[in-house]
Amino acid sequence: MSETPTLRPTARLTGLAYLVIILCGLFAELFVRGAVYSHGDAEGLAANIVEFEGLMRLGIAADLVMILADVVVGVLFWKLLRPVSETLALMAAFFRLAQAAVLGANLLHMQAAVDLAALDPAGTLAAMDWHGDGYRFALVFFGASCLCLSALLWRSAHFPRWLAVLPLVSGVGYLADTFLALLAPMMQAQISDLLIAPTAVSEIVFCLYLLIRGCEKPKLVARA
Repeated sequence: MSETPTLRPTARLTGLAYLVIILCGLFAELFVRGAVYSHGDAEGLAANIVEFEGLMRLGIAADLVMILADVVVGVLFWKLLRPVSETLALMAAFFRLAQAAVLGANLLHMQAAVDLAALDPAGTLAAMDWHGDGYRFALVFFGASCLCLSALLWRSAHFPRWLAVLPLVSGVGYLADTFLALLAPMMQAQISDLLIAPTAVSEIVFCLYLLIRGCEKPKLVARA
């Protein structure tokens, strides 16, 4: 069977959208929230947001672009992998869309922090803390999507099986971090970096594979 003409470009387009997610997400989290957030210090946080209001608004815009790209990635993965399992591909897509919806609604907390910064430092801190909680809850849906994606990649003849390990690492890491934060917050605070660091590496490697390689030359829809 000859190579499906649109498969490799679609995989590379997925990688490009994934790169947008990574770059926008890192910018918003590390260079915006990381620059202004002051844990437990309402006055300091409010002062930082007032001083860097333009940066905060740029961070919100970056998050919006990230969410749009997330929807694109969810749809493209569904297109690539639905021949393997229609049910699993739909689950992966819907879990990813659920994550996007939660993240979109959660941005209202960041906007509230910007609006309240000059008026109510305590409310500003609460809004930023709620944003952090909402972001973590959204990652539950992303983690579930990653587990479905891992199973699809494992069965697909279009991708090497080792690639399925990457979303598995991400899915387990995000789910473990969120549920530990809910059920054992002291433990989560101690080991969160150990859980999240491998997920970041796995997502970057996955993105680069899709951008550079795209996919293997397909001969079968799914492995036996």
